[in-house]
Amino acid sequence: MLKETMSAIQVNQYGGPEVMMLDRVENPVPKAGEVTVQIHYATVMPIDYKIRNGWLQQVYPKTFPYVPGNYAAGVIHSVGSSVTQWIPPVIVCSVLLTEGMRSTLQLR
Repeated sequence: MLKETMSAIQVNQYGGPEVMMLDRVENPVPKAGEVTVQIHYATVMPIDYKIRNGWLQQVYPKTFPYVPGNYAAGVIHSVGSSVTQWIPPVIVCSVLLTEGMRSTLQLR
């Protein structure tokens, strides 16, 4: 059973590392067609600091606050309505470059 809140690094404005804050946030509830993933592994890539600095805001605009990071692996914890092909628990890895563009690969 997951807690009702989780720890998350959040960015509240464009800038250097000083704009990243560790906060407690509510666990997301999946909407129709969405899943939530309990993250087991995550990484930061060079594109992440370029997005955080605002250098790529024309390509990857962000709505603040946001949680940085684009690459993660974990287990699907819950699914929203209309999701039928993912029945928890399913191990997944994902690349999330923007809020509207998502690519997910199921690992066996």
